Amino acid sequence: MTNDRVSVDEVKDLGGGKFSVRLTVEGPEGAVSQTQTVSADDREAAVQIAKESFLRWLKKVTEYAVKNIPTRMRN
Repeated sequence: MTNDRVSVDEVKDLGGGKFSVRLTVEGPEGAVSQTQTVSADDREAAVQIAKESFLRWLKKVTEYAVKNIPTRMRN
């Protein structure tokens, strides 16, 4: 998964250097969205921080799911 596959749905400036960023990634099975509150100097930096965090989370979730698939369901 790469940054270019993640879409930014909304960025809200919460003040005090905090931003709420809603991200979505779509795949053949559907979409996964996440809203994060991050601290950053500006909107662009907030989006980058949120995307990197979202991608790390997606990678962990995928690894967990693959690791825990029952043996009889693996191909």
